[in-house]
Amino acid sequence: KVFITERGIGGANSKFSLQALDSKGNPIGKVVNVDTKNRINTNIQLATYGQGNDPKFIGSQTMSYYSFDVAQFGVNQISSLRITTPNVHLSSGQDIQPDFKVFGSAAPVPEPGTMLALAAGAGLIAARRRRKA
Repeated sequence: KVFITERGIGGANSKFSLQALDSKGNPIGKVVNVDTKNRINTNIQLATYGQGNDPKFIGSQTMSYYSFDVAQFGVNQISSLRITTPNVHLSSGQDIQPDFKVFGSAAPVPEPGTMLALAAGAGLIAARRRRKA
């Protein structure tokens, strides 16, 4: 399975292509273009901060989520992925840095609802630890 999360629901800086690679780093299968319209809105809010020596809280964005099986590449096994972002013209003031994360798992994976519950539980535990500290 391949998993993608992103801060926000996606925009011009959110499009990318994935190429499956074999154990020698050679491309295999077909390229998968990841489109923001396939992502699921998780309703989990993530904080955003400015850059610099003293980052300030700017606001929050909803995390989006997308997953698929490696069979979408037309193969049944991969060793790694090559991620390619297009060179796009973004409007003035728009964030040009991608804010997505790509994960992979060879193990059976729970459904998205279960994963969201696990993520929420981990967030509560982390918040409880910060309050105790």
